[in-house]
Amino acid sequence: TEVTAINRLGADLSIKYGTADQLIVNDFFSMTSYSVEQFKFTDLTWAQSDIVTLVTATAQTDTASLNILTGAASVDALYGLDGNDTITALAGNDFLFGGLGDDSLDGGADNDWLFGDAGDDNLIGGLGDDTLYGGDGSDFLGGGSGNDSMVGGTGDDTYTVDSAGDVIVELAGDANGLSDYVQSTISYSIDQSSTQGIEDLTLSGTAHINGTGNALNNYLVGNSGNNVLDGLSGADRMFGNAGNDTYIVNSVDDVIYEFAGAANGTADEVKSSVSYSIAQQFTQGVENLTLTGAGNINGTGNAASNALTGNSGANALTGGGGNDTYRGGLGADVLTSASTTSNDTYIWGRGEGADTLTDAGGTDQLSVLAGITADQLWLRHVGNNLELSVIGTADKFTINNWYTAAANQVESVKLSDGKALMSSKVENLVNAMAGFTPPAAGQTTLPANYQTALNPVVAANWV
Repeated sequence: TEVTAINRLGADLSIKYGTADQLIVNDFFSMTSYSVEQFKFTDLTWAQSDIVTLVTATAQTDTASLNILTGAASVDALYGLDGNDTITALAGNDFLFGGLGDDSLDGGADNDWLFGDAGDDNLIGGLGDDTLYGGDGSDFLGGGSGNDSMVGGTGDDTYTVDSAGDVIVELAGDANGLSDYVQSTISYSIDQSSTQGIEDLTLSGTAHINGTGNALNNYLVGNSGNNVLDGLSGADRMFGNAGNDTYIVNSVDDVIYEFAGAANGTADEVKSSVSYSIAQQFTQGVENLTLTGAGNINGTGNAASNALTGNSGANALTGGGGNDTYRGGLGADVLTSASTTSNDTYIWGRGEGADTLTDAGGTDQLSVLAGITADQLWLRHVGNNLELSVIGTADKFTINNWYTAAANQVESVKLSDGKALMSSKVENLVNAMAGFTPPAAGQTTLPANYQTALNPVVAANWV
């Protein structure tokens, strides 16, 4: 509000606001029937009892210069007017008005109203459930303990949040600032109807808490704990700091800052609904990448040892120089290891579709998930490739150029029951199965004559 004074003139109530405006309610204090039950402003509402409290308070009003005002341990109404004022209330439900200038207002204990008005003001609610209004200028609003309501007004404002009951009002629009900022010690989202004008969010402290942006281009900063940062729509910048952080990427324009080093966490993850690469200048400290949704999107790792996971679409997952773990998931996925020295693990299972692998070297393993036994895997030599399929299904795993060079092979195929097939023994099964037609769709066990011929070979080579 722009209220500058509330006074009792005999039996009348006087409310001054703006630069020269005044509202007089005749006989407000003479009879209840003459009172106004509610005064509603654009940003807050006063009941009749609030007006009486403010008028009967011990009021101090400064001059048009720098002043220091201190209230009593009761209900106070303190007005700063002009100048850079310092106004401190003690106990009681107090009304503090900064006026012009860059003012510092401290509500102290109980439930207070603080109004900065013009200038770059510093508003501290203190104890209790406080209402803070910054007004014009770039203001700092710290509600303190309790469930506080904070309205920044115009300018680039900073808010502190420490309670789930804190409410911020910062609506969208250039007049309300281009760099409004929330510091929070609890999990917080600026994707609320009242915070659509907030651009930046920083998590403070050491707790494992989360931060969520809004439709604007946000800058989200984590604390030293394990944080989840989600910018939602917009071109967002996210910086996790220390801890094992998770970044939610929704736009190709999102930028993540996670630098390499144990101090920044050892299990940081990007979850992306768009094609994304963590092999960028500012993401060398991200270890894991998971694609989300159902789109046919791609993921690229970096020099660290990554876990690369696809979604339900057809994905291309490409590793970097570390010892990576790949899982394509549902859909026809293409897995590529770009390193000739990395020791990679490829995960594949029943119902995960037809995946293709291009390996380049190292000591690698195909890890087959539970639900597939040794006698349910069919091995074929197809062109230069090795094909492993689950009998009776459309699930298959093709290793490109297996027969071209040993570097293109995986060194072992391992089942969930611990049995393993070494690369040196693959051809024994390929040759044994070459004399048979793969079982038809729906045939999930080998026919009797197949078992007679193949079971001894399977048992001898899967160990």
